[in-house]
Amino acid sequence: MEKFWAVILIFVVVAAAGLMYVNQVYIPQKETQMTMAEMANQTLSAVKLEIGDGTISREVEGSEIKGLIEGYLAEDSIIERIIIGSDSFNDVDDIADITNFDSIVDETDRYYMRVTSNNGEISELRFIKI
Repeated sequence: MEKFWAVILIFVVVAAAGLMYVNQVYIPQKETQMTMAEMANQTLSAVKLEIGDGTISREVEGSEIKGLIEGYLAEDSIIERIIIGSDSFNDVDDIADITNFDSIVDETDRYYMRVTSNNGEISELRFIKI
């Protein structure tokens, strides 16, 4: 009977050590790797857009959209077309050109952003709710 309790005690100690390892080491490493991968993806997308003509895409939060549009407008004085969901805005040179922005974009949702450039200038921004 003593061996039975000793085996159970060893099992409990090993299980507790395993749980401590997962909580203290594995989960933080996994979160760090995911964050680093996302940052690398964003960097590669930015480089791809700067190097040549083409299209880049990524997922963004609704709360980020206004800042992204303003950032692209600061780089290029005008964007030929901005599409948010089913609403399209042509020749946008200021964020105020997007009427009813707050009712169109839900800040808590995630959007698929697609940036198209021609000759080094942004020609289209498209945001589609996921």
